[in-house]
Amino acid sequence: MTPTGRPKFEVVTPATAEGRLLVPAATIRSITGIPSTGTGAVTDDAINQMTLAALATMARSCRFAQYRAIPPTLAQESVQATWQPDCWDWWPVRAPFRQGQPATLLLPWRAPITSIEIAEGDTDLEEDVDFRLLGSGVVERINGCWATSGNIVAAYVAGFTSATLPADLVSLIGDQVRMSSDRLAIDLNLRSEDVPGVWSGTYNVAGGSSVDTGGLMMPLYDALAAYRAPPSFA
Repeated sequence: MTPTGRPKFEVVTPATAEGRLLVPAATIRSITGIPSTGTGAVTDDAINQMTLAALATMARSCRFAQYRAIPPTLAQESVQATWQPDCWDWWPVRAPFRQGQPATLLLPWRAPITSIEIAEGDTDLEEDVDFRLLGSGVVERINGCWATSGNIVAAYVAGFTSATLPADLVSLIGDQVRMSSDRLAIDLNLRSEDVPGVWSGTYNVAGGSSVDTGGLMMPLYDALAAYRAPPSFA
């Protein structure tokens, strides 16, 4: 049998405020050249707020599962999904065709998953013996189907630490913060201008060729493809 209903989703160990800030101000400065003193100086607090805003937009872009009022995050958290028996697909006519076939669970989307434990009723299952994790959101039961009594509980750790955040994302987050910082002094929406014709210009706008509808620069938006939930998880 395959549980078909939406599971109960919980954040067991939420990321701390410090943990959510995956890229410190010093790293942003080294990438972007944003000064701490003199003309165009920006405080560390301001850089941290712009970084947190960029990270929050990235989590929304990836369609991460949300728990209550806690905003989803790319930072590492311990989360849990629980399927109760009334989520099961009970159609008996389908059971003979599923006999011996691996069944799947769709986890509430968080990426990347770094560890996972699953209990089936009172039985703790063993990864790669009783189940296997396929990608970031699909769990396959090996050589059978999920039990039809008792809860199925998947406890998993997902997200990044500052040490595991890929270098390409760190660099692109720096670009995103620089764009936000530049808006404090100039109209960064102005992408190019042509004075000879009296004046004409092109602009960076959400949904345009360089900024997605959520406000992320397109290189950063594209780099999140590996972590973004497919439509079936939304």
